[in-house]
Amino acid sequence: HRITRVYGRYICISLCQERSLKAIVQWFDSSKQWMIRIHKVQTADMKTESSQGLQLPVFVLIMTKMMPPKQDGPAIKPVYEIATQDSVCQRFETSDKLISAIKDMQMFAFAQKHLSKLHIGEEFQIELWGKDNNSNPRYCLTLIDSPRANCKSGKFAVFIVPEGREAEWLFSTNAGHSQLAADAGFERLIIVHLQRGHQYKDMQSIQDELSSKVMELKPHGLSQKHQIPYLSVGDSIGNRTINYEGQSDLSGQYTIEDVIINDQKFRRLIFLNNKNVIQSEGLLKKVKRKKKKKKSNHDSTREEINHLYIACDHHAVIVGGISLMEQFISNYDAGFKVLLIGLGGGSLPMFIHKLLPKISIDCVDIDEAIVEIASTWFNFKADDKLHVYVDDGLKFINRNASNSEDKNIYDLIIFDVNSGDNTTGMSCPPKQFITGDVLSQVSAIMSKNGIFMLNLVCRDDNLRIEVINNLKPVFKHLYSVKIEQQINEMVFAMNAVENPIIIEKTKDKKKGKSSKVETALADWILNNINTIQDKYNKFLQNFNGSMEQNLDFKKLLANLERL
Repeated sequence: HRITRVYGRYICISLCQERSLKAIVQWFDSSKQWMIRIHKVQTADMKTESSQGLQLPVFVLIMTKMMPPKQDGPAIKPVYEIATQDSVCQRFETSDKLISAIKDMQMFAFAQKHLSKLHIGEEFQIELWGKDNNSNPRYCLTLIDSPRANCKSGKFAVFIVPEGREAEWLFSTNAGHSQLAADAGFERLIIVHLQRGHQYKDMQSIQDELSSKVMELKPHGLSQKHQIPYLSVGDSIGNRTINYEGQSDLSGQYTIEDVIINDQKFRRLIFLNNKNVIQSEGLLKKVKRKKKKKKSNHDSTREEINHLYIACDHHAVIVGGISLMEQFISNYDAGFKVLLIGLGGGSLPMFIHKLLPKISIDCVDIDEAIVEIASTWFNFKADDKLHVYVDDGLKFINRNASNSEDKNIYDLIIFDVNSGDNTTGMSCPPKQFITGDVLSQVSAIMSKNGIFMLNLVCRDDNLRIEVINNLKPVFKHLYSVKIEQQINEMVFAMNAVENPIIIEKTKDKKKGKSSKVETALADWILNNINTIQDKYNKFLQNFNGSMEQNLDFKKLLANLERL
């Protein structure tokens, strides 16, 4: 500092290990007279992809001495900059953010080296942060390699997932990513998710932002001049509008957002501790506002949830699963009772309530914030046939099972409860909901011909076996429907089934081939399904809905199997 003239420079070449970087930056920063710029340089070793060992990025630190501030004058505003080999210069507000950006570059170098050890089908994820001060990454990149023999399209491509579609099976699961990579037909595919809280102009601007980074992730031997194809679903990058962000004491941070998919507008509840899972979803429709005496310039329509539409596939299977109840028609005319543990946005109970208005439904959710969200954002409305209780579902069941004098008996009990724990391999239901004691209590408050329905979302085969083994001592009959292209599995548990649900038919044995056994739903089940289907079809006609959705309950239960 003493021997450097004004506008002179101090230059240091370094690998910028954390301790050294902090010491250098903090010393020059404390003098309040130096501009700090760090250049990332590309060495000969870094250009050679076959080089052995980990090649750490090399940096040139350039400190420029500025004029000292005048006495009693304003302090000099500090300057912190990073320049990369592509001549892009980024300025930071604080020295801490400068140091953090250098650490990110070093972590990216570690990631690049890991790619050389990546196995076919194995995934690797990288987060890229923007230049703004947003606390969330701007892009999340998932990289997956495919067998060369299956790749007819080329070596390398990038797939942009439109906003609002990140929760779809194809874009949110390992199996979906593998399918997408196989369909695309490239040796290496980078799947890019656009993150919440950021603005994206168009597809071209996204490509411009990503081009330099994705080239650093190219397969071995690919030229730097290679033109990378950018793929997506259609030409749009999607449309996402954040309506509200809040926090629940029990469920954590959440967001209410509207997304447009295939010209339809959906409202979603997302818990930010599991951002790629849709907690609740409903289709929005426009309805006319009530006329006021005074003229108004406001739009004459408003948006609300269309409760004729089921957005979640497992909810549609639940509705179809009601047909598994023997004497369904006579039970319905008598007005049977339903217990739903886990309200969410309330779309399922609202649909059942409209389709089968004689049914009495009790909804229980432990989180008062969720009940408020359902009412405010998803048009959930309780009445004399549809009740909601803010209560612990386990305590609600226990109290009811323990009350021998005034016990509520339910014909249908549904567990649709999210655990909020991504570490167990089972996100629905929480493990405490499927213990032997709880299941015995469920059986105790279920009618003779009643059905217990469990939405099971389990990625761990051993955990799934454990759940089934817990169910078997309590319920005599277990069936399930695995929902295509989803992790969800609907389990149906019953104690009294007088007539077979599934009929096995053996086909005539052909020459040289063994006989084949086919299964089909029993006639009484088909009659129940037809009754529900007729009610649904009339339901749509009565409400005159222009629906893109036409549920086929027989098809939904086609892969019903005995456990």
